[in-house]
Amino acid sequence: MSENGQAQENNDKIKSAYEKATERMDSNQPENSPEDTQDAPGAEATADAESGSSENSEEKQTVQAQAEVVENDDNASNLDYKDKYLRARADLENYRMRINREKESWRANAVRSMAMSFIDILDNLNLALSTTNSNEDVNDPTFLKGVTAVRDQLKNQLEQRGVRQIEAKSGDTFDPDQHEALMVQESADVEGQVVGLILRPGYMLDKQVLRPTQIQVLKGS
Repeated sequence: MSENGQAQENNDKIKSAYEKATERMDSNQPENSPEDTQDAPGAEATADAESGSSENSEEKQTVQAQAEVVENDDNASNLDYKDKYLRARADLENYRMRINREKESWRANAVRSMAMSFIDILDNLNLALSTTNSNEDVNDPTFLKGVTAVRDQLKNQLEQRGVRQIEAKSGDTFDPDQHEALMVQESADVEGQVVGLILRPGYMLDKQVLRPTQIQVLKGS
C-alpha cells in the first residue's frame, strides 16, 4: 500500500473512532455495561444478551484497534481528529466512572434501608421472647422454640450481609460515635461518663454505624 493510501486509511480509522466515542457520549451509554442485559427474563432475553455481549466484545476490539492507530498517529493532518477523539474518550471514561460510583451509592443505600427495616423486626422478636420468657402464662415450649428459630435465622441473614450488633455492656466508656445517651444519671461510683443501662441495642453495617446503641449514661459527680 502506498504512503498516501496508508495515511488515508489511518485518517478514516481516526474519524471512525472519534465518531464512535462521540456517539456514545451523545447517547449517554458507557461501553460494554454488563448490567444492561442482566434484568431480561426468559430464554429469548438470555440469547439476546449473549448475542449483544458478543457484538459488544467485537466492537470493543475494533474500537481498541482504532484507538491504537489514533494514539500512535502523528500525522499533522490527523492531529485535530486525534485531539477530539482523545478528549471524547476521556469524557466517556469519566462518565463511566461516575455511573459506577452512582450505582455503588444506590446499592449501599438500598442495603442500608433494608437493614434498618430488618433490625426493627429483630428488636420486636427479641422483645417478644423476653416478654414471653417472663410470662408464666405462656408455657408452650414449641412456640418459644419456633420464635427463637425465626429470630436466629434473621440474625444470621443480617450478619451474612455485614450487619452485626454493637458490643456494649454496663461499665463501658461512653462513646458518642456508637452510643446514644437517652438519659444521664450522676453517680459517685464512676469516673467520667460510662454506660449504665442498655436500653436498645445498636448495629453496625460493615464499618459504619447503622444505629447507635441507646443507653443510660452514668456520670461521675
